[in-house]
Amino acid sequence: MEKESGSVESFDTIWFAAKDDLLNETPIKPSIFSWSLKLQTQYFIAERIKFLEKIFSMFPSGKILNCGCGTGQWSIPFAQAGYRVTNLDLSDNALIIVKKMFEKKNLTGEFVKGDILNMPFENETFDIIVSFGVLEHFSNIDQPISEMIRVLKPGGIFFADVIPKRFSVQSVETCWKTSIAVIKDLIKFRFKLIPQRFKELKPPFYENTLSAYEYADSIKRLGCTNIRVFGVRGFPFLILPLIIERLYVGFLKLISPLLRWFDTSSSKFSLFWGVIFSFTAIKECKNNYNNE
Repeated sequence: MEKESGSVESFDTIWFAAKDDLLNETPIKPSIFSWSLKLQTQYFIAERIKFLEKIFSMFPSGKILNCGCGTGQWSIPFAQAGYRVTNLDLSDNALIIVKKMFEKKNLTGEFVKGDILNMPFENETFDIIVSFGVLEHFSNIDQPISEMIRVLKPGGIFFADVIPKRFSVQSVETCWKTSIAVIKDLIKFRFKLIPQRFKELKPPFYENTLSAYEYADSIKRLGCTNIRVFGVRGFPFLILPLIIERLYVGFLKLISPLLRWFDTSSSKFSLFWGVIFSFTAIKECKNNYNNE
């Protein structure tokens, strides 16, 4: 079995490298010929937040815990919508970024350094528990899921997006990204960099290969009901010249009803092809908490 060690250090390095760009007060305005996937990301996040706001509407202004908050791209929209957001991460650099981003937008929130396997919160503290791209970094998913459910109030909402290691539309975007990088290296005669591009196909962190049903079984066993499973994001993020990316996002908006159906159909095809396994559940029973 692959070791999970190194994932936290890898992400801390990633957030450190991204810190200056994200916190730059006067970002450089890209030209129409710049290569980008920013507009695609913004479109997806906006669509995803609309979906989540409907799910979370039973707790207006409720307390949300974002486990593994990263840069806060998911926390910020909820804080703007009036939720009381607590950001938890084990990376100092991630917490620096998310705190500064909250300050820049005049938002209030809590910022806590902590391990998802042993969170510094009392039992049944939060109305909603969320995680985005976190659980796939554990070989034993019962451990983080149990801890998330521990701090969730009975009747509260458990939500998780996970991206396990498997074939999906993400395989298309990975191949595209590598191909574009190699082509640029060839054009600029940077032949020595090409082997590194292929090494980068293997991420520097651990990802499990569990199925959506294994996640759902764990969530159920650990104290949740009304579990729903979705395959999400059936389109690839493609690094494109900005002028072409605008056309691509325009096309995505045109077919947005189809993409929304894909994200909420729970079909076998969406679970196979979608980048993300997404789970919603309700905590309705008491648990044997790890720290009792």
